[in-house]
Amino acid sequence: MDPTKMFLAPSGATIEELPGDDSFLPEDDASETLVERVSALSEMFPTSVRHVTSKVMSGGVRATVWCKDFALSSIWIMTTSAVILALPLAIEVTQIQADEEYKKAVTRNLFGKS
Repeated sequence: MDPTKMFLAPSGATIEELPGDDSFLPEDDASETLVERVSALSEMFPTSVRHVTSKVMSGGVRATVWCKDFALSSIWIMTTSAVILALPLAIEVTQIQADEEYKKAVTRNLFGKS
């Protein structure tokens, strides 16, 4: 299949048959402001559709914010819990190792072992 015939213009013509001046594209009105464009879009859709879309988007934003807050809280809880539980254990293990080294040094000095 010819790749140029895969893409059809709105009129059904292939790319090769389209005019070179892009006359099928709508003209861009430079004098129209963004506020006018948004206002025109709001007039296109019924109020019920706009309200439902607004509620769905607001719910999505709230769900995203809740997930972010939950993740941050969970990370904080896990990190602080790990520090609170692991730090005393690490200190105790270090003290035990130091005591064992001290006992070995004393034994070496008393009995003359090298």
